[in-house]
Amino acid sequence: MLSKVLSIGDKVEFTRVQAVQSDASMRKKVYVSQIYEVVDETRVKVGMPIENGHIVALAPNTRLDACFYTAKGLYHGRVIVVERMREHNIYVMVVELQYELKKFQRRQYYRLNCTMDLLHRPMEEEEQELFINKGMAPDDSNIVGFKNGIALDFSGGGIRFISQEKYNKEDLIVIRLKISYDDEYKIYSVVSRVISSIPAKNGRENIEHRVEFVDLDSKIREEIIRYIFREERKQRQKSLDV
Repeated sequence: MLSKVLSIGDKVEFTRVQAVQSDASMRKKVYVSQIYEVVDETRVKVGMPIENGHIVALAPNTRLDACFYTAKGLYHGRVIVVERMREHNIYVMVVELQYELKKFQRRQYYRLNCTMDLLHRPMEEEEQELFINKGMAPDDSNIVGFKNGIALDFSGGGIRFISQEKYNKEDLIVIRLKISYDDEYKIYSVVSRVISSIPAKNGRENIEHRVEFVDLDSKIREEIIRYIFREERKQRQKSLDV
């Protein structure tokens, strides 16, 4: 089961299973980690969670509720810490699944906080008709009419960015992303639907937009998710090096 669902680099969020259920503050505590190895069909090796730049050394036999963010969706399960160790200067722990993973019905994706340039423009009526009726994506080579924006965070499901242009809720727009993969980069032109468009909090007449990707190709979504996980790993490593 685990090898068919989980992959190296997948994000996982842990919350403690509390013996004293009245301790609400502890129940809501969330520890973020990622998968380093799928050991077998019941055990995975994950990084020790980090909080405020410090490693959270969860003790063996600690029971945790786990949410796994994967390319196939969001899965939930209960695990127990069975081993802790240090490998290649990284603190890791092995957790064992207590019952079969269950998939959440609604898709959720981890959001990466970032500052990244992007381009955006409204979709033309003809483009919308071709996209809605025939599934034809916008011309990836056409950069006419694009405006500058700055991404604040994004995920495999959508993006939040600021710009000086205003959109209306439900507008279809095209977002052009240039994502670096080590010594190369890829450009994606992604159709997106505006969820909200409100004045930004920085007081510079910018507008903050929240959009969701529409009918995004599964291969592109997977590439974006993998990029996000890689960037998160870099951020985690930097926090360890500080």
